[in-house]
Amino acid sequence: MANPNDMNDLVKVAQQMQDSFKRVQEELETARYEGVSGAGMVRIVQNGRHYVPEIDGVMITQEAYNLGATKLGDLIAAAFNAGTKSVESSSQQKMMSLSKELGLPRDQK
Repeated sequence: MANPNDMNDLVKVAQQMQDSFKRVQEELETARYEGVSGAGMVRIVQNGRHYVPEIDGVMITQEAYNLGATKLGDLIAAAFNAGTKSVESSSQQKMMSLSKELGLPRDQK
C-alpha cells in the first residue's frame, strides 16, 4: 500500500490504477458478445463498446423471415438488447474484479 504522505507513491498508485482501468476497457471493447432472440431465430454478435457498439454479424433463420417484417424487426431489436445486456453484465463483473484487485471499496447499496 502507498504511503499517503509520499506524493511519489500516490502518483505511482494512481498510474497503476489508470493502466489497469485502461486494460480492462480495451478487453471489454475487443471482446465479442452475442444476443439471441426468438429461441435462436435471430442472433447478433457485437463488440463491447458502450457508447458506439458495432454489430459484427447478424444471423436470421428462415423461420424468422417467415414471421414478417414487423415481427422480424422486433426479434432483431430484442437480440441487440440481449447482447447489450451481456456487455453491461461483463463490464460490471470486470470492474468489480478490478476494484477488488486494486483494493478499492465497493459501493454499498
